[in-house]
Amino acid sequence: EKLKKAKLVEKNAKITAIFFNNDIATEDGYKCLFPNLALTNHSCSPNSSWTGKVENPRHLELKAVRDIKEGEEVTVNYIIVEGRFSNRDTRQARLKEGWEFECGCQLCKTGGEEDLKQQIRDLQSEMTSECDKTVDHIDWDRLSQLQRKLVQLVEQLSCAPLLLAREYQSLAHLAHLGRDAKEVEWAMQEWKQLVDKLNIKQALKEYNSVVKKLEEWKQNLMKKFPPHEKEIKEFLWLL
Repeated sequence: EKLKKAKLVEKNAKITAIFFNNDIATEDGYKCLFPNLALTNHSCSPNSSWTGKVENPRHLELKAVRDIKEGEEVTVNYIIVEGRFSNRDTRQARLKEGWEFECGCQLCKTGGEEDLKQQIRDLQSEMTSECDKTVDHIDWDRLSQLQRKLVQLVEQLSCAPLLLAREYQSLAHLAHLGRDAKEVEWAMQEWKQLVDKLNIKQALKEYNSVVKKLEEWKQNLMKKFPPHEKEIKEFLWLL
C-alpha cells in the first residue's frame, strides 16, 4: 500500500510542482490555481494587481492600477507585500528561490528607486526601535510623524497605487494613538481618494472597517486620553 502511494506521488510530481509554482493564496486561507492569472508575468513595477471579491475571496479579479498602453504586457508583482521595499538583490534572490527566474523589468535593469526604498527601510528601522520601548514610553506622535515621512516617500514609487492604502491606514492608526485629529483626517481623506480611484470593493471594505473603528474610539482621540493596551491592539502599525 505504501509503495502504491509512493508511486502515485512520483507519478504526479510534475503536476504538483506546477501547482505550487503557480498557486495563489486567497484571503480565506486556501491555495488555488487560477489558469488565466497564472499566465501573468512578474514585474517589480507592475501595471495590474489581483484581488479577491468581497462576495467570494476565491473569485479573483485582475485590475489595472495605472493606464496600460496598447501592446503593453499586463504584469503583476509576485512579491508585492514581502518585497515591496526590498532592494534589487533581495528581490532577485526571492524570485529565483520561488520561481527560478531573474527579473528583467525596468526597475531591475536600471536600479531605479533604490535610494527611495533605502530611505523607507531606514524610517521603518527607526520606527521599530521606538516600538521596542515599553508602552508607557512609546512616543506615538513621533511615530505618526515618521509614518507621514514614509508615506511621502512611498508616494514617489512606481508601485504607489498598490502600496499606499496600507501606509495611509498605518498613518491613521498612529495619528489616532498620537492624538492628532488633523493627521487622522488627512490620512483617511487620502486613503478614500485612492480607494475610489482603484474601484476595488475589498479595499473599500477595509477602509470602512477603519472608519467604524475610529468612530468607536473617537472620544479617546478628542479628549487626548493616553492610549491603553486594548486600544493599541486595535490600531497597530502595519509594518
